[in-house]
Amino acid sequence: MRIGSDFDKMEFSWFGLDLLEPNALVSDGLITIIAFIFAAIVIRKFPSNKAFYKYWKWLFIIQGLCFLVGGMGHVLYNYTGVWGKFVPTVFATLMVMTAEHAMLTLIPESKQKLFMGLSKIKAAITVSIVLVLMFTIDVENNLPKLILAPSVNSTIGYFATLFFLGTRYGKRVSKALYLFPISVLILVPAGILQMMKINIHPWFDRNDAGHLLIIISLFLYYYAIKGYHRDTEEVVTAES
Repeated sequence: MRIGSDFDKMEFSWFGLDLLEPNALVSDGLITIIAFIFAAIVIRKFPSNKAFYKYWKWLFIIQGLCFLVGGMGHVLYNYTGVWGKFVPTVFATLMVMTAEHAMLTLIPESKQKLFMGLSKIKAAITVSIVLVLMFTIDVENNLPKLILAPSVNSTIGYFATLFFLGTRYGKRVSKALYLFPISVLILVPAGILQMMKINIHPWFDRNDAGHLLIIISLFLYYYAIKGYHRDTEEVVTAES
């Protein structure tokens, strides 16, 4: 176990390519598969004409793409360099924005346009900061600076929407929405692992531990959506 530093990146060869971090390929690939499965379930089971479900469908799709590209960025780092980290950062920013929009569909319609607009501006500022840094700093030796803006963006977005709105509307609409704030709290240790560089084993480093927590959050998202659908459909049925 290491704290404060990372293990040396594991190397392997495949089809003549010099590749890195096979463990990242496994954990990122697992997140991709699970996210795409949940996207397919949302498409099949829930009303496509309701914005709440539409945004969650896209969140699962974007999250799957984010970790697919992110995993390839780890494995192909010898060829893509730091740009292999830029593209996943863009996807991650879109992912946060989509989660924000999904939760904002719960607030009164008169306020949705304003807050969704602010969400888009926040995402645009985040991507712009990252893009500027890509051209102005030595990213390879200053990676914490590159991920600072996306980390702040995620923290603000998730706590303002998944946590706050999940708690608020968990009381008012469906108790299943309480799973959203729980999902945020589960992701907090992932941030601690990253900041403190806590690595358990070369085959299960801080990224893999964080990915395990992300997988748990994906399940919480799905069961929150499922419970919300059940509770709101029961209300509609009772009123009709």
